[in-house]
Amino acid sequence: MNRTTVIILQLMLLFPLLVMAREENVTKMSSNDVTPVQKGRSQANLSRDDLIMNQALINVTSTVKVDIHVYMSYVECHECKQTLVASLRQDNFSTILVHFSYYTVLITVVNRSTNNPLCPSLKEIVHQLGVYELEISLNGIHENGTLRYRCKFFIGQVPSNPYVALGVASAVVALLWMSYALSVYWFKYPIAKRLCCRSDEVKVTLELGESNSSGQSVGISFGNPSRFSEYDESMFCPPDIPNQVRNHLRVISLDTFRGIATTLMIFINLGAGGYYQFKLSPWNGLSLADIVSPCFVFIMGASMAFTFRGAHHRPILPLCTAVGCRTAILFCTGVVLNAFVGMPRNGEWGTNLSRLRIPGVLQRLAVTYLFLGAIVLFICPRWWCNQRVEETQLTNNRLIDPLRDVLYYWPQWVITLLLLVAHTSITFLLPVPGCPIGYLGPGGLSDQGRYPNCTGGAASYIDRAILTQEHLYANPTPDIYGITTPNDPEGILGCLTTIVVAFFGLHAGSIIIIYPTWKSRVARWILWGIVLASFSLILCGASTNSGKIPLNKNLWSLSFAFATSSISLLVFSVLYVLVDVCNVWAGTPFSFVGRNSFLLYVGHILFQFVFPFDWVTSVTHGDRLAVNTFGTTLWLFIAYYFHYIKFYVKVK
Repeated sequence: MNRTTVIILQLMLLFPLLVMAREENVTKMSSNDVTPVQKGRSQANLSRDDLIMNQALINVTSTVKVDIHVYMSYVECHECKQTLVASLRQDNFSTILVHFSYYTVLITVVNRSTNNPLCPSLKEIVHQLGVYELEISLNGIHENGTLRYRCKFFIGQVPSNPYVALGVASAVVALLWMSYALSVYWFKYPIAKRLCCRSDEVKVTLELGESNSSGQSVGISFGNPSRFSEYDESMFCPPDIPNQVRNHLRVISLDTFRGIATTLMIFINLGAGGYYQFKLSPWNGLSLADIVSPCFVFIMGASMAFTFRGAHHRPILPLCTAVGCRTAILFCTGVVLNAFVGMPRNGEWGTNLSRLRIPGVLQRLAVTYLFLGAIVLFICPRWWCNQRVEETQLTNNRLIDPLRDVLYYWPQWVITLLLLVAHTSITFLLPVPGCPIGYLGPGGLSDQGRYPNCTGGAASYIDRAILTQEHLYANPTPDIYGITTPNDPEGILGCLTTIVVAFFGLHAGSIIIIYPTWKSRVARWILWGIVLASFSLILCGASTNSGKIPLNKNLWSLSFAFATSSISLLVFSVLYVLVDVCNVWAGTPFSFVGRNSFLLYVGHILFQFVFPFDWVTSVTHGDRLAVNTFGTTLWLFIAYYFHYIKFYVKVK
């Protein structure tokens, strides 16, 4: 019995214990995370001791002789209808619990009988664990004889600084990383070799034995489906390097990029200490968490440039079979993970197929891989692709050389443009019952509550019509909009723009094949990054909500696809220079994660709430950040161990 079989059997034996531990931990966390209001306590009895992280209190005191209503919304909730949060009779007192202290609150005080505002709306910034005072009092008489009121907002109890723990953790991680880098820098490699970049050559780390007889290889890795993945067999090395060495040259920066994205995803999914900077955008906008998933898609496309290089010299049927099998494995694995995440539910064991979520991250990657693989295999004319594969030198033609990366793949560019046209047409022309045509908003409280059930517009309507709302994501991302209509961020229509992001990744990988020097490659990546960023800024109007097509991860909008592709190109350019060109960084420890990304992704979903990756603590930023950082670091050590024993999970 080999090592691979033993590991698989051990995981199978651990699965029942894993589910039981997950149920117990989720139950404990849910009971500890419930707010005082959810426990049924009156808001009037709340104090600072009842607060958890990201919460604040506003004590409202009225000394006027009229009954008042207090309405509140968040400024980040674009054009949202304010909701009633407190009603006070004459000379009364009430307390407002602010659930999201990282947003700016907008408070309006109105006369209960006339519904007229007593004073101008207050736009205030509150901080976690702070207690604030809002006093409504009489402030004289207007010239017309009406009463004048004053709404005074001030700090009652000083809030805590939520960023102390984040600063300490960042300093510790930076110190450890610098210590490791300096030790490697000074004691293992000459200084001159680390500082000097080569002019026209690219330094590529030799990865001998990754998928040969010396290592264990099972299953799958994002965008890494065969032994050709991410290998540039000829363009990196001079002609005097033997073929057996040439076949093991690997673009380490691509592994590093994938590892960084995987590590960020693990840290964010574990909770990221509860900091809003690591949360998804409320609806429109672009945050660090929004970028992670498109980076995976981009990296998968870049890997496919090496995977399918020379594919047109091989029989088409085995290639199609391989693409179909890998697509099925990715999709089915994603569905199984969805079933596990939803188990147990309401005390019932087993999977309720009538409410099983079908879309997901792996499912989106599977569909993207299938369509992009079909584009690569069937759209590019065979005679043109054969000619392209054989050409390795520039033609010195000033008209052709700058456009080589487009001209050699013009049929695929045409298909990509058609996908963009199809996505835009469906989004803005498909009629949705009860909603304005081309609606891109979150519904709920947005737009003053005029379209509460129009969340996502055409994209969400297609998902509900085809998959039904029972099989969609049940917890919408924007928690401040009061959304009740399911909206899945990995829905059907978004697959079109996801394929576009993957195509730009494919294009980035093809540039390595086409252009022989690192300077020309990096120049092309930066140029395309600037072009895509310009398109994105034009579409979104360089603003969060005012543009024609805002940046939106929930809908994978066109501007979002361009922006994330641009960011991926620029980040990949930097990593390529640091890791593969100048060799100032070996990519560790992220390169270890990148070479086993699928295993770590599945593992962190299965063990997300299980000790030692997570355990119950007090609900503070410091405690949660310590636990989440420890869990993420543990996955880094696991990745290194699997790299040490040459165990990689890949689809064969």
